[in-house]
Amino acid sequence: MKTKKKLLAILNTPPGEPFIINHLNAVSENISEIKLRIAYGSTSENGKIKSPLNRKVNAFAIPNFDRLSTLKKASFVFKYPFKKRSQIKKFAVEQFFKRQKADIIHFHFAGTAIKWYNFLPSNTKFTFSIRGSDINVMPFTNSTYLEKLKSVAEKAMRIHVVNEELADRFNALLPGFEAKIKCIPTLVSSEFFDISNMPLDKYIIAIGRLHWIKGHRDLLLACHLLKKKIPNFNLEIIGEGDERQVLEYMIRDLGLTENVKLTGNLSADEIRDSLSRAAFLIQSSLDEGFPNSIAEAMAAGVPVISTKCGGIENVLNSENAFLSDPGKPGELAKNMELAIKHQFDRENWVNINKQKARENFSKQSHCDQFSEFWNLNG
Repeated sequence: MKTKKKLLAILNTPPGEPFIINHLNAVSENISEIKLRIAYGSTSENGKIKSPLNRKVNAFAIPNFDRLSTLKKASFVFKYPFKKRSQIKKFAVEQFFKRQKADIIHFHFAGTAIKWYNFLPSNTKFTFSIRGSDINVMPFTNSTYLEKLKSVAEKAMRIHVVNEELADRFNALLPGFEAKIKCIPTLVSSEFFDISNMPLDKYIIAIGRLHWIKGHRDLLLACHLLKKKIPNFNLEIIGEGDERQVLEYMIRDLGLTENVKLTGNLSADEIRDSLSRAAFLIQSSLDEGFPNSIAEAMAAGVPVISTKCGGIENVLNSENAFLSDPGKPGELAKNMELAIKHQFDRENWVNINKQKARENFSKQSHCDQFSEFWNLNG
């Protein structure tokens, strides 16, 4: 009987991004060649922690020596008396990775790989995912980021992206790694395909963290223009982030308190409930990899209004969505008006998008491609 390979997935904070949890659930349930473990980096805990997955999978926290109790710090000092105190923190993390005895380690963000790969035992095989923030934000906010990313890419076995647009951007920033890159689209949970959409008139939702790159300021400016023609529309913005105060001020200042609601974070069940009632999903991003919210809306049969950025145009076009250029609130407002006035073939768009979602975001295809990505049969 063939021995299962041990895969250690490294996430940031518990429980992890919903789309990553969906991915890990699918991997643990459908790829029989691996034994999955999960490790969290940004956590105050040390040792075994609760797994966020449906199936019983071991989950751990990477030791955070700075936040250990005085007693636990002392135990490390007494256990390794010949180690300098300044070296114990690094040594504790190195020992953690050695104990996992992983055949493959996958970092779910490039930034996570940069933070932890130097602690891995020599000759450890690892892979990592490139997300939109890894390419669209980090190179501009961290002067040494690209140098560190290049070092990680050189040592990685393979690199995962969710669409060709991200691959092209990565190659433009750091050429020479084309052979390592594998494009595997995002996964949509089967529950989204089962949603029965009964749209409420003029009810629009946006899903995404409150970050400047998501273009919510442009969205509110578009709403201000839209209100002059359609006074009674409703927009619910689902998500949380640093932009909340700015957006709250804009909602008040633009006279949108009766139209726009900042809901904050919702559970997966609550998001599916919102999609079941939404007439449209709107995405106003200035830049993207590929928004999971769009994939989920397509599966749920909710028509999409979006900016043309990242990998969005690989899936959506004028025959199945309302699209406009990023950073142009006037165009966004016009498309919102057309959508609310039903100037499109809704039934046809829904059918096209559901089929595209099945073709691009299904569980089986996703797992087959990751099995190849990790070379599980090799």
